[in-house]
Amino acid sequence: MNKKFIVFLFILLLCGCKAETSFEDIRQHYLNMTQYSGVYKYETDFGGVFEYVCQYEYKDGNGRLTILSPEEIAGITAITDSTGDYLEFEDITLTTYLPDSEEASPVSAIHRLVSDIRTRMPSLITETEVLEITFESGDYTKIATLSKEDFAILSCEIFYLGDRILNITLQ
Repeated sequence: MNKKFIVFLFILLLCGCKAETSFEDIRQHYLNMTQYSGVYKYETDFGGVFEYVCQYEYKDGNGRLTILSPEEIAGITAITDSTGDYLEFEDITLTTYLPDSEEASPVSAIHRLVSDIRTRMPSLITETEVLEITFESGDYTKIATLSKEDFAILSCEIFYLGDRILNITLQ
């Protein structure tokens, strides 16, 4: 009886223990990351609902977002780096002059999320089959869902005064 009880406790210990992911693990992953890319669907609601599919690439601190669809604006590229945000199309480059406090810009949303993960503490972390991290900044709330396996950004929702204005999902 005693051996069965000990075996039962051992099995319970092995099966019942779930290692939680610390935010420091996530932060360290993003601090060490030099490259990242993904194709994302953007749904924006700034008084009108717009949908885009974009390729996002991060390399050595610089973000590059290229619109893949809709076809009418495909090829427009937004670049976010240490000097600001820029739009490029063919041989034209325009500075966007977005304020630093702009949390909801589709141009730099993922780039700013990567920066938040690297530099800020989230207000909430929820762990289920995925990791959900929440950042608060004034009137904005940013909720990002990350893969537990490789911390890839699966989605990001941005709310302004409680209303969702931007939803980004990995394709």
